[in-house]
Amino acid sequence: IWDEPNTDPASTRVLVEKDGKYGYLDRRTGEIAIPLQYDAICYDWTKTSGPTGFTAYDYLVFHEGYAIVGTEGKGFWLIDENGDEIPLPGEPVPNVHEGKLNVRTQKGWQVCDVNGNLLSDAYDEIRSYHNGYCGALRWHYNEPDWDGLPGEFFILDEEGREVYHSEHFVG
Repeated sequence: IWDEPNTDPASTRVLVEKDGKYGYLDRRTGEIAIPLQYDAICYDWTKTSGPTGFTAYDYLVFHEGYAIVGTEGKGFWLIDENGDEIPLPGEPVPNVHEGKLNVRTQKGWQVCDVNGNLLSDAYDEIRSYHNGYCGALRWHYNEPDWDGLPGEFFILDEEGREVYHSEHFVG
């Protein structure tokens, strides 16, 4: 049983693992609420953590009523505390923040909502939402007309729209 300190205390689900498969117990009854059917997920299915240092546990815990789950070869999706699956349009970064999460699509990193709808344009990096806003970056290092500045910085609102843009972001 993985009832760690960073488990959302409001969640009624507790992560459990048996024979390499993950599922969830009901915190109140101790009964299996969501079957043990998910793999330990991260960017590279053969590692215990992804390139950004997130562990499989970072993905699988419930946060704001959702957990990111997956199975090898089938990809990722969100589940709610009832176990209902919501397809994701790309590879996610752990945890829902303010009803949104970041996914890596073929275009780059984008923001999506908990219904799996893409909200933003693509960026090279996107930060998590806090107080209704998040930061996003586009790097310029590999562009032929690079002006010596690392890139551009954007602030996105709750709808994924750019509300601030700086052309001269220095990392």
